[in-house]
Amino acid sequence: MLTGATFGLCIAVLQGSAFLLYAVFFLVQIRRKKAERKEAPAGIENPRHGTDAGHRALGCMFRLVMPPVALAVAAFYFVAPPSLGSRSDAYDHIGYIRTITAENKLEPAGVLSPIPGEEAAKSDPRKGSFHGLIAAVCVLSKTEIPYAWVRLPVVFAPAAVLAFAAFSAALLPGAGYALFALVLFLLFQGGLGHRFYGLIAYGQNLSLVYYALLFVLCLGYAGVPKHRRLVAIIVILVGGSVMHLDVLMHAGLMIAALIPFRRTFGFTGAVMWRLVLASTLSAAIVLTWKLSTSYGGGNAIHLHPQGLLYFMKMGDPNFITSPIEIL
Repeated sequence: MLTGATFGLCIAVLQGSAFLLYAVFFLVQIRRKKAERKEAPAGIENPRHGTDAGHRALGCMFRLVMPPVALAVAAFYFVAPPSLGSRSDAYDHIGYIRTITAENKLEPAGVLSPIPGEEAAKSDPRKGSFHGLIAAVCVLSKTEIPYAWVRLPVVFAPAAVLAFAAFSAALLPGAGYALFALVLFLLFQGGLGHRFYGLIAYGQNLSLVYYALLFVLCLGYAGVPKHRRLVAIIVILVGGSVMHLDVLMHAGLMIAALIPFRRTFGFTGAVMWRLVLASTLSAAIVLTWKLSTSYGGGNAIHLHPQGLLYFMKMGDPNFITSPIEIL
């Protein structure tokens, strides 16, 4: 995006990078599994859940329950996807994605409303990287953009359920509590929370999935502070924040909240400082990109919901983070 590369070249780089990443991942996993088989002693006790047979049975049931629950949620949104309506900003997003594919540009021009008395800005940096990713999926799968847009919950709704399950299992004292929390999560809002899950793929709601995932990763890093886990936290934090700025806000608030409770979660001072530095580095990367690609003016349909407000002072365009979005 910063080099002005075409959308087609970006797709090729994305495919090559994904292939290389998965290849390295599987090779590392194979080597790690072999090392664990050689070195793992028998009869290790779980320090959190103990070795009680009831806990083990509940933990096994929890793992058996999660795949069918996630598949059921995905199937529901495949059969009954959310509808496109005039009360949402879906058409703004779909139009932006269509412009990316039509003009072969990740930052198509002419998508912002001009400031009175000035020329229209080049592009809309508030869109993040999510739209380019969806455009790539549509091109590679030869799928119509509106069809792909309304079926995003097929992927992200089960991801939300799984992320919450991991979140509750890491936070609560046993699998029984986590199962109960999952039932409440599925039945909240006075019934099946299908409205929430139908919106989880869009905007600020998607950042909650990243929040749950990052919380679990931080707890895992506290227990076993390996460098690869810290790298994973940085990659997910930067990638999620480039998709939507709320991910960075949630992560910053989460790490700040963990500081006074670090002893409760088993964080040492060194681990805590590393997490603070990792989040600071991630914030520097993301905010540098945001500042370097921000323009005056805004899309009249879709200015506030992305979390950035524009203000004018002496004719110079700037942006601030919306306090409403932080709250």
